[in-house]
Amino acid sequence: MRGFAMSQWELLVTDGHVRAARWRNAVPFVFLAAVIAVILGVVVTTYLPQATPSTSVADAQNALVAERRSAVIAFLQDRGVVQTAPANAERALTRETAPSSVATLLQALNTNGRLPESVVAQNAEEFWQGAWQPGAIHAVQEGRTVLVGYYVDAAMRYPGYRPQPMLRRAYGIIRRGDARQWTYLCLQIAGAQPCDEQPVDPSMIPATMRDLLPASAFATGRQS
Repeated sequence: MRGFAMSQWELLVTDGHVRAARWRNAVPFVFLAAVIAVILGVVVTTYLPQATPSTSVADAQNALVAERRSAVIAFLQDRGVVQTAPANAERALTRETAPSSVATLLQALNTNGRLPESVVAQNAEEFWQGAWQPGAIHAVQEGRTVLVGYYVDAAMRYPGYRPQPMLRRAYGIIRRGDARQWTYLCLQIAGAQPCDEQPVDPSMIPATMRDLLPASAFATGRQS
């Protein structure tokens, strides 16, 4: 009878019961290990030196902007000076006619979103070679930004007197804003025709100028 009762008892004690009993016996040890881990964590946090926030990303960005600004300044040095007068220099825009020509270009962009056919469209490499046609506006368009350049005859004129042309280059940026309106800004470049309105220093907009200068301008940072 006792053997029969024992066999029934063994059938009732499953593997699950055995595992549960083992876990109950292990609970105090698990709890103790958790307490020790928490204490060690607090000690390590307390005595380890505080990490200084990393500024490497910001420093790298600032360095890149400074490098691009230096590249813009170096590339544009004396780009306003006309070394050799081109043929037909007398056809160049004058200080009086240049503003109206730019206004016509601006009106065309605001009317139909395209440069007028009279504008000589070029890529950055061609534009900065400087072989411009007197009397024409040359342009490089990158998305919502247009770089324009043209000759200006800066010679003083008097009634009955036509002096020899005195050419300077002139540069401007035309941008389309969020309101889809195009606006013109004169670029201040050494040796170029002075701006009538408040000028924009190209080195202060290096991200914009990067798309409007040849790739070689940024190939090795500061250019000579």
